[in-house]
Amino acid sequence: MQQVSEAVAGQVTFVRVNTDTFPQIAEQWDVQAIPALVRVEAGQEVARLIGFRPAEQILAWVSAPKSRSVDP
Repeated sequence: MQQVSEAVAGQVTFVRVNTDTFPQIAEQWDVQAIPALVRVEAGQEVARLIGFRPAEQILAWVSAPKSRSVDP
């Protein structure tokens, strides 16, 4: 995530949430598997990526048009 975060600095904000410490946030965003990336634009979920992915795939997902979810 560090590599992806640096590549899109200033364009995308990544927030890491410990779901053990903040289970209410996991419930709010319907996170049922970890890792889970939820793309949010204007306060609404527009895409979701579940499971471990290489940095290149995450970068492509972040850069893709919205409303694109990828499941394992």
